[in-house]
Formats: sequence, C-alpha cells, structure tokens
Amino acid sequence: MRLYFVRHGETDYNKVGRVQGRLDIDMNLIGFKQALLLRNRLAKLEFDYVFSSPLKRAVDTASEVIRDRDVVIYKMAELTDTDYGEWQGQLRSALMKRFKMSVEDFSSILANRGGETSADVYERMLLFLDEISELTADNILVVTHSGIIFSAIKMALNYPQEQRLPMKLGNCGITILENDNKGKWIVRTINDTSHLEQF
Repeated sequence: MRLYFVRHGETDYNKVGRVQGRLDIDMNLIGFKQALLLRNRLAKLEFDYVFSSPLKRAVDTASEVIRDRDVVIYKMAELTDTDYGEWQGQLRSALMKRFKMSVEDFSSILANRGGETSADVYERMLLFLDEISELTADNILVVTHSGIIFSAIKMALNYPQEQRLPMKLGNCGITILENDNKGKWIVRTINDTSHLEQF
C-alpha cells in the first residue's frame, strides 16, 4: 500500500503567512493552478481510495486531482488542520514576535492558548492510519495539511514527535509513504514539487 500525502493548494492566508487552522479558507487562483498541475502529474496513477481533510482547501484540491474519475472522496476529521485556538487568523510572524518564541516553541505555547499540540496532531494521524490499515489497496490519495504530513513522516522515520522536522512542505507537494506489509512504513518521497516548477 502506498499513501500519496498531498498538502492542499495555496490560499491567501498561506501567501501572507497567516495562521489558518480550522478556518475554512478557500484556495486562491494559484492554489487552483497548483491543483491542476498536480492532477496532470498524477493522471496515470490509479487510486483505490481518496481521503481528504473536510476543509474546503483540501476537498477542492482532491476534487481537482480526481476530476472525471469514478472515485469517492472520503472526508476524514482526523485529517483536518491543527486547531490553533485563539491564534487562528493571525500572522505567524506577529505571534512569534509578540510571544518572543522560536518556531520550536510554537506548539508548546499554543497548547496554553486553546489549541492542539504537535502530539495531539500526531495521535490523530495514527488514528487515521489505524482506520485504513485493513483496506486492500495499492495507491491511496490523502489530501491534508502540513501538520498531518509531518506527523506521518516522523512516524515512519521514528523521529521524536515533539521535535520539529528541519524542512517545509509546499502547497500541492507530494510525500509518499509505503507499507511493507509487516506493519512498517517507509518514506519514499518527501515534498516533491517538481510538477510546480513553472511557478
């Protein structure tokens, strides 16, 4: 089984560095163009299942990728974005300056402001993997958010879930995890955005 994790297309909030979280923000024009290029990139792949965060930016990305295919999009609450509590809608740079925190401090401070920690998101990702573990499938498309994808990478690499990975995930980037049928997940690709090079 191969999981094709995809971060949703760009939104105006992504463009300016504003925290989205559970706010249901639409993709912008660039986001829809990214989703179209992603669709072209994945056109020859057959997906047995498609799972998506219930937020519009993820569902719209998934819908573009599988347009004209006879595949259902299953919206999964476990795949939704991190709950940023009272920080949602604010500029990330302003928050970091206001609270005098580094990127590494973000999750721990957030927990005291009504939001989720990275450990909370990690547990949701594990719940999702457990729910799909009994499926018979070769390829599964999972359209979600960076927190979930980072959690999946950490799990496969046996990386401490409370630590931040030293990388970024681009909008409509592809991260592939493969199950070896013995319960172990292997990272095959991280943040492949080669299909977006014209941007």
